[in-house]
This record gives sequence, C-alpha cells and structure tokens, in this order.
Amino acid sequence: MKHAKTLPLISVIVPVYNTSVYLNRCIKSILNQTYQNLEIILVDDGSTDESPSICDTYAQEHSNIKVIHQKNQGISLARNRGIEIAQGDFVGFVDSDDYCAPDMYAILVRLINRYQAQIAVANYYICTNGKIQKNNIENTEKFLTGEKAIISCVEGFGSFVWNKIFARDLFKNIKFPANALYEDLFTCYQLYDQAVGVATTKTPVYFYNKQNCHSITQTEFSIKKLDYFKASSALLAYCKKHGFNEAFAIIYQERIWHIVGFFRQMARANFFNDAIITPLLLELQSHIRMHLKGPHKTTNKIFALCCCINYKLTFCSYRFLSQLIDK
Repeated sequence: MKHAKTLPLISVIVPVYNTSVYLNRCIKSILNQTYQNLEIILVDDGSTDESPSICDTYAQEHSNIKVIHQKNQGISLARNRGIEIAQGDFVGFVDSDDYCAPDMYAILVRLINRYQAQIAVANYYICTNGKIQKNNIENTEKFLTGEKAIISCVEGFGSFVWNKIFARDLFKNIKFPANALYEDLFTCYQLYDQAVGVATTKTPVYFYNKQNCHSITQTEFSIKKLDYFKASSALLAYCKKHGFNEAFAIIYQERIWHIVGFFRQMARANFFNDAIITPLLLELQSHIRMHLKGPHKTTNKIFALCCCINYKLTFCSYRFLSQLIDK
C-alpha cells in the first residue's frame, strides 16, 4: 500500500452514548485498521457512564482522534456534529457498540478508486448471543447507479450508514433528521441520489452487535418506532417520482412486513390506540395477499391474517400466549 499521506483521508465518526462496555473494542478496531489515513471523531452524546473518560484517554494517546462532548441530543445530531468538523475526503460511521474488521477501510477505499464512485458499500456480520453470522447476500462486486443502487440500499446491504463510506461533499445539503428513529433510512437514499455511483462488495467487514439490548433498534415497541413509516413513505415517494417501479414494490413489501412486526410488539405491550393502529391496519388489509405470498414464516402469515379479521382479539390472544411461553 502507498504511503498513508498519498491516500484519501477518511473521517470516521463514532456517536457514543453509554456504551462503555463495548467502547474500547470499537475504538481499537478503528485504530488497528490496515488503512491508516484516518481521522477518528468520537462524539460523546451526554453519556452518564465511563464513556466520556474513555474517549478522552484515547484522544490524549492518539493525535488522529478528536472528541466532542455535548448534551444528549440523539444519534442523528451526534453524527451531524461530527460531519461539521470532519476534514476527510470521505466520511464513515461506526456505532460505538459495534466494531470493524482490520481491512474494512482498505477494502472500501479500493472500491472507491477502482470504480471512481462516491459511495462504497460492503457486507457485514451479525453478532447475536455470542454467535457471529455473515449477512446473506448474493451480490458480487458491482458498480451501481439509479434504481439498482436504491434496491441495493434497501435489500442485502441495508440502508445503514455504518457499512459504507461517503464522499464528504454529499453531506453539503443533507443531514440526519433530528429526533427520529430510522435515521439511516431517512438519509441513505438521498445520499445515493446525489452520488455519481455506488460500488459494492459482498465481502463482510463490519460487525453489527444485534445483541445489545440497549440499542435503539432492539428495544420493544414505542411510538417513536413509527418513524419508520415516515421514512419509508418518503422513500416510496422518491421511487414513484423517478419511476423506480421495481424498487417501489420491494420497499412496499418490506413496509407491510414492518406493520406485522410492529403489531406483534404492540400486542406484547398491550397497546391499543385506534387512531394509530387503524391506518396501518387498513394498509395491511389492502395488501394482505401480497404478504401471504411473500417469503415469511407461516406463523407470521397467520398472525397477519388474524389481525385483518379482528386485530383486538388477535392482540389479546397473542399477548396471552406470549406470556405463557415466557413463563
């Protein structure tokens, strides 16, 4: 590899909030990259554990690490703050409870250089209960534009930002949304739309810690999770505007799958709010045939069908059976 100074600088932004148990592993995995021309920006988002002192210690020991301490504002604003001070040609993101393979950024930069892309994307591992499993994806190394790039974002590689690097210029007019869950889904397709192309590889380079029970995406039902539908509605509108019919169909099928998943969480939480549930229920009823034909478990399909018939009875029955199983 060429000397680091001749290679593009990558700003790696790490939002940190009460992840002291995982933080050392995360930071060390970035420091130990084979690609060395990195600027590491740790954004302490008002942590109340040992995370702030861990960040400060690493910054004192490594000249390429910067630390920002701010009051708790959420992961979106933490990322936006990191982007504001980033000096890199490209920007990457790592969640502080996850970690990277040693060659992650070397592989992503190789993709950028080979295809003259503005976004590079790699596959990832899923870590659950001590088990590490590679995300199942068929994609080989490709250069994608337009609808194919959007499809790769919502399928296989996912609309996450942590398994990607982006040309920093793409963020000039794009920010992560404040106070919203599914911030990646809100943001990724906009970045894809601005980019001249997206280079992808099926090589897994990132370890996604799905077992962290404190992770936003792993908690039980909350009203904020309905932000998913705002994000998917914006993405569907984008696809419709550009005539991306194949992408539209894929995203809509995933949207119906999410409705069923949220209904399960609502049932467990004993959540009955007609104003919120009725619009989602009508949407599920309108597309139940599509869902029943999809690659879902039989139990998922039965639950969805029962919700269409009588959601309140289905919620009560599901909650009762879940409590029996938990015991």
